[in-house]
Order: sequence, then structure tokens, then C-alpha cells
Amino acid sequence: MITILSRLRRARGGASALEFALLALPLAAMLLSVLEFGRLQWTRNALQQVAIAGARCVGLALTDCSSPGATATDPRVYDATKSRTFITGNASSWIIDLGNSDIAVSTSATCQTLANFTEVTLTDDFSSPFLAAAGLDAMTLSATACFPNQS
Repeated sequence: MITILSRLRRARGGASALEFALLALPLAAMLLSVLEFGRLQWTRNALQQVAIAGARCVGLALTDCSSPGATATDPRVYDATKSRTFITGNASSWIIDLGNSDIAVSTSATCQTLANFTEVTLTDDFSSPFLAAAGLDAMTLSATACFPNQS
């Protein structure tokens, strides 16, 4: 019995495997959490870019977000349906799924004490397996952008 214990005490063959086993799980969790944090920041940035594009489209009365006026000399007028279609299409190109309730557009907003702006506010639920594993619900991200109305 004593010889077996002394041989086990001197054996070093499985030390590397044991060290790897002890460090592999925390290392993998840290790596995946860094990737998930990057995905969160990417989604936040993409949502802001979509809000900027939407506010610009509505503020400039581009054809994607407006309809012709009553006569040929009338300026283009805001079209809520076309604007939402433009915003959801732009968001889907970033792989973000926005519904109508996630989009708020105001064509007569005040932004930083300045009047006559278009303001677009977008919200999106960011879900993550790490949040679910921690027992947390999805995070709600939001982005707001303003653009001066051109008329």
C-alpha cells in the first residue's frame, strides 16, 4: 500500500491534463462572454445607424419616406407607412427585426432645445443565452436620432 501511494505522489503524467481541465471551463466562459458583449455593442451601434438613416429619410422627405403633394408644385409629405417600411428594411439589412411597436417617429420634435426636427426612436429586445442562463430577461436597447426638417 505504501509503495502505491509513493508512486502516485511521484507521478506527473496527468498534471497537464488536470490543469487544462481546471482552466478550460472558465476560459471558455470568458471567451464566449467577450463575444456576446461584442454582439451587444454591435447591435446597439446598428440600431443607432438605423435610427439616423430613418430620421434623415423622413427629415429630408426622401421618396422612400414620403408621398407626392396634392399638386406638382406641393412639396412631398410625410408617409408613415413608407417610413416604417424604410426603417424596418434598413434594420433587416443589419439583421435586426423591428416591429411597428418598436418604431416611434415624430415629425415635429424638439431636439436639444431646437424645434422643427424629425425624431426617430427605435427599441429592440436583445436576447442572449448568457442572460437566459443567469435567469435574466432580454435587455431592451433603444436608439434615438434627430434630423432637421427640410421644407
